[in-house]
Amino acid sequence: MKNYIFILVPILFLSFGCSTQLKIITQPEKATVWVINAESGEKKKLGVTPIEKKNDEIKEAFDSFGKPGEFVTLSIEKEDYITRNIWLPLSASGLIESEINVRLKKDDKKIEELKSAKEILDKMFLAQSFARSKQFERALIEIDKVVENYPEFARALSMKASIYYAKGDFKESLEWFEKALEIEPALIHAVEMAASVRKRLRLPASLPAKKKAPEVK
Repeated sequence: MKNYIFILVPILFLSFGCSTQLKIITQPEKATVWVINAESGEKKKLGVTPIEKKNDEIKEAFDSFGKPGEFVTLSIEKEDYITRNIWLPLSASGLIESEINVRLKKDDKKIEELKSAKEILDKMFLAQSFARSKQFERALIEIDKVVENYPEFARALSMKASIYYAKGDFKESLEWFEKALEIEPALIHAVEMAASVRKRLRLPASLPAKKKAPEVK
């Protein structure tokens, strides 16, 4: 989910009848600026910062996105930064030369999520590498670092089950495949491997979970 900051610029009037200049500067640069139609939600790319528009360019950019007296929304977006939405009033007259200077803030939550995702992938890749070289204990140590922090991550549980399977510990393998399926019943690899292990251990096929009876109110 994106983070947004809304800014109202009350002194800025974009005029289509006089000489007009609009500058948009961001820190850092190379942010994408969109014009948004408030009614339809339609987006039109204005450009990448720094942006400088004059006269006909401004008319072309804003004319279909609002009428004099209305507001038009500019959305300033850059990867790993919080989106800034700026409301600009439109006017048929009363132009002033306009410059918008926006300092973008880092989206720390998104960056942390991406960092966590990378760490998970790195640990899972390392666990897989150890398992392939038959260093099963080291593989389990790495995958446990993921499982301990993300116990609901079914694919990590399934990988742990696969390591036990490769190690020859089929009973433990089945236990972890079934834990993965409790969280994500449609995880194909876990479904197929759990069935294979049950067959190997001469256990009955897993029965589908019973549906709860509807509550009587």
